[in-house]
Amino acid sequence: MRILHISSARDFGGGERHFRDLTRGLIGRGHDVFAALRPTNTWERHLDFLPKERVLHTSIRNSFGILSSKRIAGFVRENDIQIIHAHVARDYIPASVACLLANSAKFILTRHVLFGLKPFNKFALKNLSKAIAVSSGVEAELKRVFPAEKVAVIPHGIDMTVPAAGDRARLREEFRLFHQIPLDALVVGILGELIELKGQREFILAANEIVKQFPDARFVVVGVDHSIDQRFRRDLKRLAKTLDMDERFLWLDWLDDTEPFYCALDLLFPPLTLKASVLLFWKQWRQARRSSRPRQQEQLNCFATVNFSFRSMTRFALPVLLLQCSAMGRAASRSETNWQHERRRIIPASG
Repeated sequence: MRILHISSARDFGGGERHFRDLTRGLIGRGHDVFAALRPTNTWERHLDFLPKERVLHTSIRNSFGILSSKRIAGFVRENDIQIIHAHVARDYIPASVACLLANSAKFILTRHVLFGLKPFNKFALKNLSKAIAVSSGVEAELKRVFPAEKVAVIPHGIDMTVPAAGDRARLREEFRLFHQIPLDALVVGILGELIELKGQREFILAANEIVKQFPDARFVVVGVDHSIDQRFRRDLKRLAKTLDMDERFLWLDWLDDTEPFYCALDLLFPPLTLKASVLLFWKQWRQARRSSRPRQQEQLNCFATVNFSFRSMTRFALPVLLLQCSAMGRAASRSETNWQHERRRIIPASG
């Protein structure tokens, strides 16, 4: 197959990492892959495996970029492209129009975020062949706009190669020593673009609760603030300093290799919206309830001691809860007596 992937994203984030991995994987399976990118993008170097003649630079400024659609259609005809695959919402309509103009390619889109599409897309994207959702939550939102038979769930690919135990221990030790993190400290991290949506502010507020029970805890924030003034990054650092935790935080902009970071962590905090975090917590709770594994049952005991309502939950109550429960799961590797004591100390029984 000859496939054109379109992305007007300026900066490199999670969706663009998926874009890179997908195009590379398709090439590995013998497909001919092309890319259409905005001229001012900052991440084309991540696609250095694509020949230059297979990369089209075109400016898609909004959802009605007719001139861009004509350029894309010409590129499609010149290269006998069979599939046009758009990855950013503002690219969907130009890609759809390009398919109509070229009259030779099928139109596919991937929705990488949980936000719903505007209803007019139901009529504007009539020639859509398939809408790909990266999760069941995204699938539900897409089905509000497109027929169910046109929606498919394909989760982002994960590199399943796991380093050997010895390598993991080495990477863990090297990362901690390099960044002057105690080897026996509880380390919690979050990775994602520094924007309000990702939850870094809630992460700091949750960390403030954790250090009250785990004074040696350290926190690692990996992500770039792509705004011109980097105001959100400054606000986050100011918040950590106000809470007298600035020395506990490590701030890293970008990691080309995330493996040492993951190996160094005891807990990864997912950069999720509150809605997605609630779903994640509920799924973990149900899995633990059905499981006969002792460790998961211990975590279930922890969850069962907490009396709260999803409806009355504050924005950071759930992150605090998840961090505390995971921290106690770490303590569960000790004796049962120590575990019960730790649980009572952190979350007192309700009266």
